[in-house]
Amino acid sequence: LGIGGSAAMSADGKHIALNFSIPFDPEPGGTGDLIASDFLGIEGGGRIAGDAARGGRPTWSPDGTKVAYAGKVNGRWNIFVAARSGTNDPVNLTNDAVANDRNPRWAPDGHAIAFESDRTGNWEIFSMASNGTGQIDLTNDPAEDRLGDWSPGSDRLVFSSTRTGGGDLYVTGINSGYQANVGLVSALVGEGDVIFSDALNHASIIDGCRLSRARVVVYPHGDVDALEQQLRVTPARRRLIVSE
Repeated sequence: LGIGGSAAMSADGKHIALNFSIPFDPEPGGTGDLIASDFLGIEGGGRIAGDAARGGRPTWSPDGTKVAYAGKVNGRWNIFVAARSGTNDPVNLTNDAVANDRNPRWAPDGHAIAFESDRTGNWEIFSMASNGTGQIDLTNDPAEDRLGDWSPGSDRLVFSSTRTGGGDLYVTGINSGYQANVGLVSALVGEGDVIFSDALNHASIIDGCRLSRARVVVYPHGDVDALEQQLRVTPARRRLIVSE
């Protein structure tokens, strides 16, 4: 695989993703390739991406039909998802022109993809829904945090950190309900839309509103008259009322 290359096996043990740091089929100006295949090279074998080797190892969706990996866009790492066959265009999930997002790990139950990012100024562990929505910082510490992997139950992540001066291992819990709220709001609205949020909504809903990039209008808890007034004077492309 070359220096910086890596490999990942699908959950059913039938397929492997190979991340070469040198071109699999060398040609002038070529870069290392990411390919996916069964072990005999009969099924799959499609080239998924180039120049992906040093972004960490690839990771499989639980059903073995997709591969998530880090690929470069204008010199920055982004997290992509592509079909195992390599026949469809990869989808850029993080699409961050400033930061580096790398080393993805798909949760065993499929609900999320964890990854490393330096978007806060240092390396942190982030998680997002498998469609790229609801990206949240899980570690939020000045130290350098590097991702290990998920627990079998998809409720914890192991990672290494320099927060005690060395490279110690840590475990952090994952609140799937929190992620569901964050991801749902981000999936429904975006820039140019307006969210009407109850003043006592849970922090996960508040984070989802913030990450959606929609305008947020907060109304007093349970006050439908105040909500009606805000709706009357606040036009938008789409309007979403969020309460619990």
